[in-house]
Amino acid sequence: MAKRAADEQTRVSELDEEMREVNRRAKLVDEAIGYLRGAPTDTAMQRCPLCFNEVPNLLSHLEKEWEEKISKEVAELQRQREAHSSEIGRLDTLRGQLAKLEKDLDEARSDMKTCVSQVASVLGREIGKKDDPGALMNTSLGEIASELERIGQAIEEKRPRIRGVYDQLAKLRRIDETVNYEKKRAVVERLWETEEFAALDEIRDEAARLVEDVQAIRGCLAAASREEAENKIEDAGTALDENFRRMTNHPAIPGLVMEVTEDTRSGLNSYAFRSKEGTDPTRILSQGDLNCLALSLFLGLASATRDTQPFAFLMLDDPAQSLGSEAKQQLVGVLEDVAAWRKLIVSTPDDELRELLMANITKSKAVYDFVEWTKTDGPEIVRAP
Repeated sequence: MAKRAADEQTRVSELDEEMREVNRRAKLVDEAIGYLRGAPTDTAMQRCPLCFNEVPNLLSHLEKEWEEKISKEVAELQRQREAHSSEIGRLDTLRGQLAKLEKDLDEARSDMKTCVSQVASVLGREIGKKDDPGALMNTSLGEIASELERIGQAIEEKRPRIRGVYDQLAKLRRIDETVNYEKKRAVVERLWETEEFAALDEIRDEAARLVEDVQAIRGCLAAASREEAENKIEDAGTALDENFRRMTNHPAIPGLVMEVTEDTRSGLNSYAFRSKEGTDPTRILSQGDLNCLALSLFLGLASATRDTQPFAFLMLDDPAQSLGSEAKQQLVGVLEDVAAWRKLIVSTPDDELRELLMANITKSKAVYDFVEWTKTDGPEIVRAP
């Protein structure tokens, strides 16, 4: 196949050379035709550029030569070249397929050799060229099947005896568990009779009584806490309601009431708000309204406990969150009333609230700015002029 491909390639090279020769002749004829078409036609005899003989009507002769001989010769050479090139491609494809088949054959031989080696290892004997591994394996499998059948029959014959052994083992296990239980019970009974167990039993009873006492104390503390909270909420209720209505002026909530109840799960205090009409107001409150509610509760409790407060001031951190301009003005009005009986410390980044405080709080006041903040020392506090 390789020699045939080389021969075909040689023939293609020869055809390429013939085509180059024909192309040179064709170019010469084409140039001669072009020349004769532009030359005078009064000469009867003209010299042929191919054979150098004088030929009458040379232009017609060359045109006929081009149409009948050269073009056909070029076409025939091109056809032969394409046929040989196609044959070379087919031979290359066959050579590739042959190489793949040879590789597959080598792999199959290697796999066959491995399989034979494995069969020989399983059978424990060498396998010669004249031996049939498949037949040897079938023979061995038959012997193994016979042995398995014999073992299965032996097991079936001994199965009743095996079941009897398992039954005896189960009985022995129950007896062993019973004996161990009796031993443990005897140890426990001896422990019950010791002075240490009697003392431990007495300590357990004391612990139970202590738990009861703690629960009773917890109930009393919860009741006292709830009573104190109810009194404080009752005292702060008027201020809470007034401050909330001043800051929000909510049309759907004519007033607020705060209630204290007992949480049935924890026993601790549970707080809830309702309108004076008995509805839940928190469902219709905006974020700003909720902030006003928190401020009203804080300031109301501070008002109710003003005489018992250990501190001489109230501190509010950024109280204008989510509040509009009107709500901020109302908040400053409430703070003006609070400033009459308590010093105030207000921290805020809100410039509008700061200007409202400076313009509407009539008590003496000072402003401090936090500047030059650093990670290690924090802010520098400077009193504003």
